[in-house]
Amino acid sequence: VARRSRDDYQFDHALLRDAAYGTALNRVRTTIHGKIIDLLSGPFAGQVIVTPELLAIHCEGAGRIIEAVRHLRTASAQATSQGAFTDAEAHLRRAQSLLDPKTPEHAVELVSVYSTLGAVLMQTLGFTDETVLECYDRANALAKTCDADDVEIARALWGIFTFQIVQGAVD
Repeated sequence: VARRSRDDYQFDHALLRDAAYGTALNRVRTTIHGKIIDLLSGPFAGQVIVTPELLAIHCEGAGRIIEAVRHLRTASAQATSQGAFTDAEAHLRRAQSLLDPKTPEHAVELVSVYSTLGAVLMQTLGFTDETVLECYDRANALAKTCDADDVEIARALWGIFTFQIVQGAVD
């Protein structure tokens, strides 16, 4: 069913892995994900190469949504720095899906996610695509309802300004 390779355990088939995972109680899964996060960010932090996407998966599984979102934002930044804008967008969309804008702490994170997503979409869709403006407008609107910091507010306003300037809609 499972075999041990040099560094880890692997299931012989993905369906077996999914079945084993699916039959575990939610609290057991949450505990396991939490322990993995604690190990990867604690005693083994310097010994294991860990991607932010992997950390995000385990944070999400452990119910640590804000941590998961921050790891997804890091993954997005790494993808952006490598010119992988589609991957960057996917990480941000995943982060967006985890957050509830009605929760104040989530709303603050969502402002940053929307501002960053707007910048990524400028690269893939163009500076004047309406989706870009929607991201920055959402970031700006959310920033007014939560305790977003001034840098995030400025990023949202810069995005709206850039959209308007490039589109030629300056009055």
